[in-house]
Formats: sequence, C-alpha cells, structure tokens
Amino acid sequence: MCAKNRKTVISIVSFILCAAFLWVMHMNFGIVIVQGNSMMPYFHDNQVLLSVRNPDAIFKNNVIVFCDYEQETCIKRVIAVPGDTVVLKNNKIEVNGYGIGDIGYDGENKTYQLGENEYFVVGDNWRNSCDSRTYGPIHADQIQSRII
Repeated sequence: MCAKNRKTVISIVSFILCAAFLWVMHMNFGIVIVQGNSMMPYFHDNQVLLSVRNPDAIFKNNVIVFCDYEQETCIKRVIAVPGDTVVLKNNKIEVNGYGIGDIGYDGENKTYQLGENEYFVVGDNWRNSCDSRTYGPIHADQIQSRII
C-alpha cells in the first residue's frame, strides 16, 4: 500500500473511531448545570457537572439528577435507599435508627419505609432545599442520571 493510501485509511479509521467515541459519550454521559443553591457548599449555582445516564445502581451519598413531581429537574444527595426506614421527628432525620448530621426538619413527624425502587433525597444546603422532607421519597423511574 502506498503512503498516500495509508494516510487516507488512517484518516478514515480515525474519523470513525472519533465518531464512535462521541456517540458512546453522548449516549452514556451528560452535562448538567446546577441551578440554585440547594447543593451548596459542594455544588454551586451555574456549576457544570458530568453525569452518567441511566445508572445501574444508586447508593447512599450518590448525587443524582431526577425529575421531581412538578417536572422540574433537580440535583440532590441520596440519604436512604430501598428497604431503609426514614423517620422525620423532633427537628431531626434518622435513617435506620441513626441520626443524619445536622439536617434540619421542623415539620410534622413522619415515617417512611422505603419500598422497592424508592429513594430519599436531600439537598446539601439543608436549610435552603425543597427535597424528600417536603415531597417524600422519589421513585427510581424519576432518576435521570448520577453525578460523577
């Protein structure tokens, strides 16, 4: 094969590999822009984040992107997963009997036994976040991606 043909083949193969890489990236990863201050101090308004679409598994402490009950896109931290018991009482949150830091809660006493595919999420800026303390657990079907 002459040098000119070799360069053409290398160019075509390189183009195909780049296109395939970009397609895989587009299908599996997404860009998320934080809106608001509910995740401060870890994430700030207008910060750009990378996420994995349709994650296989969600664990405690993962930060997820989901669509809430008002069809708004939200970013929150998972504090309880399917099978966990969440108790909101006396200005505190307990997960499976253990207190979760200084997460303020001043609403009525509630207990959630998370069912299959249910998650309890809160914002890192607990005093300035509308989250599961307000609207209850979210369902796995609402989860769009997980922040990397």
